[in-house]
Amino acid sequence: MRRPRNATAARHRPARIYGRSSAREAQIATVTAVQECFQAERPGELERLKQVAVHGGNVFEQLLETAKVCTLGEIGRALFEVGGQYRRNM
Repeated sequence: MRRPRNATAARHRPARIYGRSSAREAQIATVTAVQECFQAERPGELERLKQVAVHGGNVFEQLLETAKVCTLGEIGRALFEVGGQYRRNM
């Protein structure tokens, strides 16, 4: 296992889950741990991501910051709220 680059990274990293009977339960526990750990930061990061997307800013840069504290589902819902569903013309 790699060591974190700094103390902040170690503090914010959710604990690994061992001894669960299924991968699904472990994933649910991990998502719950991330949501609890970053409860204060998540709404602000999601709002910044929405604003960057609406105003045509660098979405990728903000996406990388948002992904540090939010789950993929939260990010997807936030982007869907401001941009709608993407459908490729064929």
